[in-house]
Amino acid sequence: MHITPRTLDDFRTLIARAQVHSFWGHTNTLLIASAIVGVNLAPDGPPGSRPTLVLSDNLLPMLNGVEFTDCWVLSPNYKENFRPAVGQAVASEQIADWQVLYLTWP
Repeated sequence: MHITPRTLDDFRTLIARAQVHSFWGHTNTLLIASAIVGVNLAPDGPPGSRPTLVLSDNLLPMLNGVEFTDCWVLSPNYKENFRPAVGQAVASEQIADWQVLYLTWP
């Protein structure tokens, strides 16, 4: 696997023209992350659910029957001395910036 740091603008450009298969895991940052990228990042299924990732027969990540050779990871970097309590909604002013990683399986 290759991991490449990317920018939030790189992610926004891609996501604007791609089909989204989300595995967003934290409901407290879901709304702010969706607003930042301009696309609903809620996973398919009931609200608050988190789909299960599995490995395909090719040993690649698979979500809801779709096999992937690449994946984007978006993660908030909180402002100094801030850590949300479990279930606490996070406001945009509590996020310093975002880390974006692009993962590929050649």
